[in-house]
Amino acid sequence: MEKHNNQINTLKRILWQERTLFFVVLAVNLSYVFSMKFFPSLDGPAHLHNSKVLFDLFKGSQAVLNEFFSINAFYLPNWFSHIMLGALGSIMPAWLAEKIFLAGYLVGIAYSFRLLVKQLSPDNLHLTVLIFPFAYTHLFCIGFYNYSFSFIFLFLTLYYWLKTKGNRRLKELVILSVWITLTYFSGILTYGFLGIILGVTICINQVKEFVVSRDAKKRLTALGKELGMLFLISLPSLLMMAAFFYQADFLPAGKGYSGSELLNWLNDGRILIAYVFSWEVIYTRSIIHIILIIIAFDLFFRYKDFRKGDRSSIYRPADILLIPILVSIILYFAVPDDSGARMMTWRFLALFYLLLIVWIASARLEKGPSKVLALLIVLLHFGLLANHNKAIKGGIAEHAKAINLASSYIEKGSVVLPVNLSDNWLELHFASYLGVDKPLVILENYETDVGWFPVQWKDSLPDLRLGDQSMLKHLNWKRTATTQEKRPIDFVFVYGNLSKLKEKKWDDLNEMLIQHYQVVSSSDKNYFVVYRSNLKRVNSDKPQ
Repeated sequence: MEKHNNQINTLKRILWQERTLFFVVLAVNLSYVFSMKFFPSLDGPAHLHNSKVLFDLFKGSQAVLNEFFSINAFYLPNWFSHIMLGALGSIMPAWLAEKIFLAGYLVGIAYSFRLLVKQLSPDNLHLTVLIFPFAYTHLFCIGFYNYSFSFIFLFLTLYYWLKTKGNRRLKELVILSVWITLTYFSGILTYGFLGIILGVTICINQVKEFVVSRDAKKRLTALGKELGMLFLISLPSLLMMAAFFYQADFLPAGKGYSGSELLNWLNDGRILIAYVFSWEVIYTRSIIHIILIIIAFDLFFRYKDFRKGDRSSIYRPADILLIPILVSIILYFAVPDDSGARMMTWRFLALFYLLLIVWIASARLEKGPSKVLALLIVLLHFGLLANHNKAIKGGIAEHAKAINLASSYIEKGSVVLPVNLSDNWLELHFASYLGVDKPLVILENYETDVGWFPVQWKDSLPDLRLGDQSMLKHLNWKRTATTQEKRPIDFVFVYGNLSKLKEKKWDDLNEMLIQHYQVVSSSDKNYFVVYRSNLKRVNSDKPQ
């Protein structure tokens, strides 16, 4: 009895140490996000701004926004982040709303992964730290928030599906339907792969039952019932997906990457490199190589079991994931990057790795070596985070903050034309930080252009004039064929490498600014200039 109690106490101590490590790593990840005012990214500023526009449109309190924007169809698959950011932003400043939102992502993806691994292989909880480097994929770091959140719902759906196997009543089916629908609203590609995984799981389970019972009729009946049940709980999201594809107008496919380059990406862990390749690749390659070591160990132990005649331990529940893993890697090589919604290569690569680490976390390993490998991954992840911090702290993080503060010189309800002169590709949509806390019409808005986000341009817009011009040679803004009313652009916001304004291509812009605008603010570090139209607008508010 005493020996048994000692074993239980030892197990509790091991679990406590593993749990402590997991939550310490999670705390470090959260502290990184909270260490700067805004988490700078390519698309993140646009998501923050448009979530603000969306909720102002809901309230109907800003006439100027109703003049330019309308709310898109409810069935589009990119609503999740905008609803969450907009709801948070309606009760707190945008910078804090973003913090809470990103913290929710980090906690959500870590905890949902842990739940799924616990369901698949409860002895391998120490391997759940694998999720942390993959929480910071390249896509997450450039602001693909919906897609990143979709993996939380994928993990939760799979966890709950496995947990309720053989015991699914109405309550369980409703919960599953909610998780599946949330997956759709955050990422249609992840949603499609979720359907593949669940469908394959049902089919393989019935094949295994048939091998035991040899009752084909009974198994086919059970297969039909389970697939029918999956169809019914997925029906709301399936109908919305059909409506989306019916109305979606994707750009034609462009060129993809070469096969040799894609192979290098796999070895480099390219999906984990966010900012500076030369700084980060030493860490990402090491993480990938540790994953390969874990796979090698797992295959070795399976081979040993096979040689011993222990066929039952060769197959594991997580092996079902090998089919979608294979599909994702085939599509990674086959589908051009510029297809569909763009960056398809990156999306398939993220899917491949996130499904792969679920499979790896269920691998059979000796506790000692696997804990050492898990600890190495944690240390490499910390090194990678340190390089992320080095890349953005004091640089683009400060630029995001400066642009947000510059909005105090722009009256709410104004129309703003951004001019991006930045040398950093991540700052393409940084002008959106002007409109995250106040209602502004910012004319650089890719979300409203593409048509599959919650906010879109209205079919008829005013004829916006920069001075007496409705367009310039190197600077365009949104126009519609039915334009009638002429309206001045209230503010021009120039940011980035301001020395580029001296280039000949900007002569017409400089002429318009000299004739029709005046400087109302400029950055101490020569990063931005705010120009205000000389034409006095009716109903304009004082700067806030």
